[in-house]
Amino acid sequence: MTTKRQPKFQVGQTIEWSSQSAGSWKTKTGKVLAVLMPGDSAREALGKLGYDPKGAHDFVDRATPPRYLVDATPPGFKGKPRIYVPDFGRAENNGKVVLDQPAASV
Repeated sequence: MTTKRQPKFQVGQTIEWSSQSAGSWKTKTGKVLAVLMPGDSAREALGKLGYDPKGAHDFVDRATPPRYLVDATPPGFKGKPRIYVPDFGRAENNGKVVLDQPAASV
């Protein structure tokens, strides 16, 4: 019997995590838009949240491991939204909450 892994971060929180690309590490900061469980579509979630899924940068669409859907677009930025989908392990192992404003329960 498997149990669902519970997310450490909640929708509405602003988190900071590190990621690696092309051999260098970067710290990213963004607001958690959704928690994606295996099989969930990031593009569908973006559409439901009012984002243009085609306008976002490329990312993994279907969650295999559980992932966070995070908007890391800088304030005032006019280009495509900076949407990331870090998996729970990546975000939770080296991440932290920098602004705790979880979404209200519905």
